[in-house]
Amino acid sequence: MTATADQQAWLYHFTRVPPIVQSEELLSYHGAEIVYVMGKFHLASFDPTPEDKALTDAMSNYWVNFAATGDPNGPGLPEWPAYHSKSGAYMRFGDTVGSDIHLLEKESDFFEHFNAVERARD
Repeated sequence: MTATADQQAWLYHFTRVPPIVQSEELLSYHGAEIVYVMGKFHLASFDPTPEDKALTDAMSNYWVNFAATGDPNGPGLPEWPAYHSKSGAYMRFGDTVGSDIHLLEKESDFFEHFNAVERARD
């Protein structure tokens, strides 16, 4: 399935495991990136490491740039390529920040195949 739009989109994958008590259980959980974007570590009850602070600086700059201009990129930040279905470009926010391609490609292919089989049964 392919979706089209007249606007660019930017895809990201947050992989940082916050240093919280439940980190071994939760790992990088859904919504964990919000604390980093906003720099509100106290809301997740942890003291940020220097790596957490650096990640927050990068993420908040991308989000502010996007809010101000419609494009997350800006001076001093690694290039975040816009997502296109052919390139599969996305930005990885974790212990390192950088762009990559084909996020979870094997997993996506599996579910696309599974869904195609299910649709064929209907």
